[in-house]
Amino acid sequence: MRYFIGLLFFIQSVYLSSIEYVYLCDYEVGIEDLFSKTEVPDFHAASMWDKIKYLLNRQGDDIYGMKLHRAMQLEKNENRKFIISNAPYYLPEEFLEKSLKENLITIIWEPPSVILKQHTDAYYSYFSKVFTWDDSRVNGDKFIKFRYPVMMPMISELVPFSEKKLCTLIAANKNSTYKGEIYSERRRAIAYFNHFPEEFDLYGHGWNQREFSVYKGSIGDKIDTLKKYKFSICYENTVGMQGYITEKIFDCFQAGVVPVYLGSSNIENEVFANCFIDKRKFNTYEELHSFLQAISEEEYNLYIENIRVYLTSSQAKLYTENAFVLDIVNGLTGQELTFSDL
Repeated sequence: MRYFIGLLFFIQSVYLSSIEYVYLCDYEVGIEDLFSKTEVPDFHAASMWDKIKYLLNRQGDDIYGMKLHRAMQLEKNENRKFIISNAPYYLPEEFLEKSLKENLITIIWEPPSVILKQHTDAYYSYFSKVFTWDDSRVNGDKFIKFRYPVMMPMISELVPFSEKKLCTLIAANKNSTYKGEIYSERRRAIAYFNHFPEEFDLYGHGWNQREFSVYKGSIGDKIDTLKKYKFSICYENTVGMQGYITEKIFDCFQAGVVPVYLGSSNIENEVFANCFIDKRKFNTYEELHSFLQAISEEEYNLYIENIRVYLTSSQAKLYTENAFVLDIVNGLTGQELTFSDL
């Protein structure tokens, strides 16, 4: 009998200690369908977010997406934690102020040029854990490292060197008052290459062909467009921050295109230096242009081979979906799961 009572107590204590993670985001369309409503049966066939759910379920926890107005109606529960992805513009300060700090977690995706307020000490103070790519903040305690899950293999059918146009830039026309913004540098690149329409094309939302004659409009399939060029002007949204490496350079790698990169100050610690052209090495666009024009087919193919090698490396693996899943689950639970545990 005492064994039975002890077993009930153990089951009850496990149940009571299970954590319920509520995921809130800077978008709400589809947020409630982001995670499966039922148990995820197969980890390897699941979406990235359902992989996180699978691993949390395995230890008795759960996670689901919810719209903010519903989350604000929930009763307080010490075992319910809110994960706030970015800083939604519609997130009232009172929600943060009234919530227990130990129950608030955030994932910082966007840089300060996009959402400045989420990169301040005042904002960080609301949270017990901050998932960030910012290497200058990461300490393994409150500030936990994650990388964008953006690595994909290179396409199998590459456009031959002789059939590729010299260069492209694919980005929306954006602006920011943040001092480290890089949108203005994109415009300087476009303004220069606008004089060379036979070598350069611009794609993306919001540009005006009256200003830039090289503008070709928006695109559907980015990789299908990128692969037609030898080089791509590949600038992040913010320059000079450690660890801010997004899909932009990996899209080039997937398309078999050599990126002209500017952004993360420690990019060479994450991506092999022989895989990209570092814009910081050129004082003017005239210098960069001459360098691109002078690259032979043999030299170009060496860049492509270097990219292939990198994409199979342990460093590139850190930018896969499974790596992101491990970063989030280990950061939430304190586990030390590795790729071999998946």
